[in-house]
Amino acid sequence: MHAVLAPSSAPVWGFCSGSVAAAAAHPQPETEDTRTGDAAHWVGSECLNAWRGASAGSQVPGDYVGTTAPNGVVIDYDVSEGVSVYVDDVIRTLSAFDGGKEALMVEHRVYMPRIHAANWGTLDAAARIGNRVYIWDYKNGHGGVEAEGNLQLVDYLEGIAGSPAEIDARIVQPNSYSPGGPVRRWRTSYGEIEPLVGLLHTQAIEVMTIPTLSSGRHCRYCAVRGTCSANRAAGYNLIDVVKAPVAFDVMSGSDLAVERKILQR
Repeated sequence: MHAVLAPSSAPVWGFCSGSVAAAAAHPQPETEDTRTGDAAHWVGSECLNAWRGASAGSQVPGDYVGTTAPNGVVIDYDVSEGVSVYVDDVIRTLSAFDGGKEALMVEHRVYMPRIHAANWGTLDAAARIGNRVYIWDYKNGHGGVEAEGNLQLVDYLEGIAGSPAEIDARIVQPNSYSPGGPVRRWRTSYGEIEPLVGLLHTQAIEVMTIPTLSSGRHCRYCAVRGTCSANRAAGYNLIDVVKAPVAFDVMSGSDLAVERKILQR
């Protein structure tokens, strides 16, 4: 069972409130990629639960090669190699702290009523160490996902009780090349993410009242982008400016300030 306002799709409904109704009207079937991703998450959770002593399994992803995940996917070397990056980063980070193992939460259900009663989900891994919160989200796909400003991470962080002074949020994506490596970090604080929590709250209310469609970079992650009228209109707008004459704006500081306000609004 998934929440109406799932954190995993917050990067979409956090900008396009109409995406929730659109996705409900056009449910997407499972694919080989989504099934493999679910299997990879299962291996990760098994390993981390074994490390923290919550299960008797192995904490080494390679030991799961050849086994079958609950969804029927047989774990291969590629899956185990990718999950190893995630598991190793969690264990290495928390091993540096007394009580780090005990603080680890794996596949932990969180609720975000301050955003909306229908907003809840299950985070991959997180831990509170003193006044700092560490959170990880594992991505098995190839399309690059950044950690900084990531609304899925913001949503999960809202569900972790308290207001930590320091936040270390990480996206682990071994199958997408990045010059900085497969672990992308966002060091921030609860005070700095508060405006993004407010954005999610505003969008959640709009989802449940008068949803609207908005195109943008988030369309890349929307399951119904192929039939969305706003996305189609945005594509036509791009076509309109192909082969436009060479002309450049000469904008003063005040002009740029006005432009910035328009874009923000």
